[in-house]
Amino acid sequence: MSKLQRDQFNQKYGMPDEIKIMGTVPTNISSLVNQMVLEQNTENAKKIVDTINNILKTQITDISADQFPEPFQSDAKMNNDFVNPTGVLYLVTLGDAKVRMNKKDFNLPLHKIVFVNERVPYIILSQSTNKLIMLSARFVWDKINHG
Repeated sequence: MSKLQRDQFNQKYGMPDEIKIMGTVPTNISSLVNQMVLEQNTENAKKIVDTINNILKTQITDISADQFPEPFQSDAKMNNDFVNPTGVLYLVTLGDAKVRMNKKDFNLPLHKIVFVNERVPYIILSQSTNKLIMLSARFVWDKINHG
């Protein structure tokens, strides 16, 4: 899609052009994410989701949490939906990762919920040999709560 269309969409919904830190999860919640991924124990999944929902003031969906034991680079991602104001978020709970978009790298800080404007092509990468644990999810962007 054209940059003009993307800019109009971003302006209409108050979305940042690239990324935005939406909040911080407590370290105990990050520890629960790590435990869930490493031990494949979902007993605390509701507590994790409720915490993120409370920070964002909305419900998250399409939740995925995984570990990446080696450096990696995702395929390029992009959402061409200019009707529904959905957003994607990433939460790193262990290790180091970045988002690369518009020829710039943005660190994904530990314990931070980071919105990525997926209407701009981007990749997720980790160049560290340390294990990475990361959660991703989707949510409906609200101009008042998130803009």
